[in-house]
Amino acid sequence: MQRKKRTREEAALGDAVNDEDASLGDGDEAGAAAALDEAGVKRLVLAFERALTRNTQLRVKHAHDPTKFVDSEVELDEAARALLAVAAQPQLFPVLVATGAVASLLALLAHENADIALDAIAFLKDATDVDAEAATDAHAAHGVQTLLDALLAAQLLALLVATLQRLDEAQSEERQGVHSVLAIAENVLELRPELAQTLVQETALLAWLLARVQRGAKEREMDEVKLYASELLAILVQSADAAVHALATPPLQGVDALLTTVARYKKAEPSSPDEEELVENLFDVLCVVAVGDKDGRRAFAQAEGLKLLQIIIKNKVYARRGALKLLDYVLQNDVKACRRWVQLPGLGTLFAALVKQSSKRHKKAFDARHDEEHVLGALWSLLRTLRRDPKDAALYARVLAKFHEDDMLKLERLCELHAKYRAQLRAALPDEDEDSGRDDDDGEGEGEGEDEEEDEEALLARLDAGAFVLRQVDAVLAEVVTSDAALAQRAQQLLTLHDSAPRVVARSVRRLARTLGADETQDDADVAQDKAHLRSVAQRLSAL
Repeated sequence: MQRKKRTREEAALGDAVNDEDASLGDGDEAGAAAALDEAGVKRLVLAFERALTRNTQLRVKHAHDPTKFVDSEVELDEAARALLAVAAQPQLFPVLVATGAVASLLALLAHENADIALDAIAFLKDATDVDAEAATDAHAAHGVQTLLDALLAAQLLALLVATLQRLDEAQSEERQGVHSVLAIAENVLELRPELAQTLVQETALLAWLLARVQRGAKEREMDEVKLYASELLAILVQSADAAVHALATPPLQGVDALLTTVARYKKAEPSSPDEEELVENLFDVLCVVAVGDKDGRRAFAQAEGLKLLQIIIKNKVYARRGALKLLDYVLQNDVKACRRWVQLPGLGTLFAALVKQSSKRHKKAFDARHDEEHVLGALWSLLRTLRRDPKDAALYARVLAKFHEDDMLKLERLCELHAKYRAQLRAALPDEDEDSGRDDDDGEGEGEGEDEEEDEEALLARLDAGAFVLRQVDAVLAEVVTSDAALAQRAQQLLTLHDSAPRVVARSVRRLARTLGADETQDDADVAQDKAHLRSVAQRLSAL
């Protein structure tokens, strides 16, 4: 995250900062920083406090005549910029805090001269941007935490948001300052992730970020600040439940706002890599807000979010990737969403995505495994959810009927995906093949408990090799095959062509049954029902 953040920062600041740094002289600045000690910090702070006091007095005395305090403004600017040498040495931060300069530094954020405020922003950004070396140095780490404690006690978070609201992005320097303020917020969250809740509950940052990503949405205007705002939104909803709920409810009504913003891409394509990342971030936020909060789900349904996803997926635009992911998440354990998708009708769109891959003209967005994983996830959600209640039998039958169409083309595609991911798993982990072990019709044995006991590294290796997608495709395949004799007969033929068999699918399904529910939010009764159904399906498969 640090490397990505700095790249974005450099892009935002541009040549102006590079020229400014060159004028200072990299060698002189590095030498000054290296020579700085406690006495040097105190001298810099004393000069800064004197300059601030003089400027404040002259501004009050000659409020209507700027020529009377312009010289003091230059002195204050120079004194504030000199403190950047301290920002480069975290081990000296306790000395800075002891001088009482933190309150004065933060006071600069409200200075009438934006250039002076930008000096304080530059200091805060550098001081909170902790590199890997400083993070592992005990003295540096202590210094950073000491400074952060002092900043927070002086209301840093509220002042940062007030600064965002004050700066004028029409001015290039102030727009760069906005970008730097967002960088400070991200730095603080990296140092203290728990402050995400405070940022959401005690400041207006969330509202500012939401408004910022919407700015120019109709014309699809793009800039670095909008991209950064979308990234911080994604960080906040992943870190703070309060952010999720706030976006899901009035007055922010974030679900409506985000759907309106991504709707601009239902036909149009992003014009740059930054805009592509913006689209991905917006969908990431929706994947949390429209799924992880009951009010968010309600808002998504009321806004006809599923209809928008259907249009995007059907149009095969760049946003299709995010739409498939969001569809997968929205359908999980939500019977109302599953019913609505079938009734749209959305099955044709989903099965077309199963059979036909995304266009490779979107090189970054084209990821066959990503698309296949979420298409299969959506299909399995439809089957497992609509199967539970007899009232949904007709909708469940409509899903299964799709596999009979076009000479069972969709069934053929499932068998191809089974073979593809089984081959990937066997190639990557020869000793960890999904169909290794003996064939246990009762679901016991065959490494019972193996998935629960394997260490995290082994589990990640299996998932990276395709085990998760394989189990998804096998779950769908098992459900379909055991529902109809004609489909079962055809599946046996297709699996044989791919050097596989129903018993191989059965073993994969048993593995899934054992791990089901580990990360689920559904009711225990539903989990138990799904586990029992999968074991029953596996037993029937083994008998084919």
